[in-house]
Amino acid sequence: MDNYYESIEKDVENKGKKKVNKKKVLIGAGILGAIIVAVVIFFVVRNDDTKKLEIVTYYDKDENITRVHVNDRLVGEMEGDCYLAMRNMNDTGIYFSNDNSTIYVLDKKQIKEVSKAMNIVTVANHANVALMTNDEGHLYRYDGKKVQVVIDEAVECAAISGNGKTYAYTVDGDSYFGNKIGKETKVEDCFITYLSDNGKLIYGLSGDESLQESDFMGDLYRMRELYLQDNTNLIRIDDNGKKEEIAESVLTIHGLNEDGTELVYGTNDGTYILVDGKDNKKISDDELVYISYYNSDYILYGNYNTVESMKDTLLLFNNDSGSLKCCYLSDKYENVNVLDDCAFILGADKDLTKIIYITEDYKLIYANVEEDAETEVLCDDSSNAVMTPDGEDIYYVSMNEKMELHHVDKDLKDSVVMELSSLSGFEVVDDGCYIKAGSIYYLNGDKATEVSSEGDIEMDYYSKKAYMTIKYEYVDKDTELYSLDGGEKKLIE
Repeated sequence: MDNYYESIEKDVENKGKKKVNKKKVLIGAGILGAIIVAVVIFFVVRNDDTKKLEIVTYYDKDENITRVHVNDRLVGEMEGDCYLAMRNMNDTGIYFSNDNSTIYVLDKKQIKEVSKAMNIVTVANHANVALMTNDEGHLYRYDGKKVQVVIDEAVECAAISGNGKTYAYTVDGDSYFGNKIGKETKVEDCFITYLSDNGKLIYGLSGDESLQESDFMGDLYRMRELYLQDNTNLIRIDDNGKKEEIAESVLTIHGLNEDGTELVYGTNDGTYILVDGKDNKKISDDELVYISYYNSDYILYGNYNTVESMKDTLLLFNNDSGSLKCCYLSDKYENVNVLDDCAFILGADKDLTKIIYITEDYKLIYANVEEDAETEVLCDDSSNAVMTPDGEDIYYVSMNEKMELHHVDKDLKDSVVMELSSLSGFEVVDDGCYIKAGSIYYLNGDKATEVSSEGDIEMDYYSKKAYMTIKYEYVDKDTELYSLDGGEKKLIE
């Protein structure tokens, strides 16, 4: 998994040109000794309930298998170097794949092989139902028990509703949707791209012949933002397949909320939100660059945003000054301005009441999320900073004269934690923050406790727990996996 800050300079430079790249990166590198440490595949996923499902996988190169642990217990193995292919929002559908296109699913805390020579396209948000294609592009549906052929022809795109009941696919520019294989309704000259539960709301795109010539399916289902041509129209489709035009010349689609009842898109004359398929509201004359919220760095949910409503997000628009304007939506979906000098948001609390961001000249700034917010400059030169989920602690690296790690408490009191000689990145979990700076340190307030002088650490930006692996290259010793809790490490057998 990518680490937290990837090319922050590139993000600032390219903002507004197309899509702001919000992936994460390693900044700098530590010098490793005789023991070479590597996390080969490593990630954690979460449930929204209090019993968060903690999953960690890592690849054993010697045995060519990927082991999967759930809640610190080994539950299965997968052949080859496997990666997280896609997952849904409530973790009922978590899919893995390897270089041989074998699909696996985590089913009732067991690893189960679904199919060989398949590519996963999309997964239902709240059900263990997925759409897959083979090497010829033929479409298959997995319902949690068996794989069924949907159509023995190459499809150009495919979509599935949040509850997995309704699906759609496009062949030769015509779309088909339905609940039962072989009983689909045909819609000519469109690409069905968005479905709410049971197909209550069906959206598609029409008018752009270049969609058939592009890697449309990959763009659509791996990223929330979709970039289109000038002649693309957004349409709504009723139960009988009748089309209704919603907007002409759609340039961008920024995705749906969790239940698919809100859709944000942009045209030549501004940014709009479509509510319940009928209430079309213009929210700004400006171009929307990206949508931000607490865990918005994830792209594995396809074209859904993990929020109940777009009113629970921050919207970053281009403005005349060259910076980004940060706004939120009121209860009536009216645009409320927070600040207008943002280059990139680096961190936020879970409730989205506080943020830290950088300006174009790399000033690190704190702000409360409110109309015309007052701001506080934390540092004149920093692009490396995180905020803990409760918003109580901020950590940043100052680059003014020397590299120093700073802590800022809830009263915005700043203190130096330690001087750094290297930095690989921050990782934030529910119980605090970790940093890889040569050694791995656990940060609690203004104190840094060394966890290990060897090993590597990665986890989701919003995960509950942290993990660490140590891989021994020159010693006859197996890779070790540890869970970390409050800076304490525990070996997982």
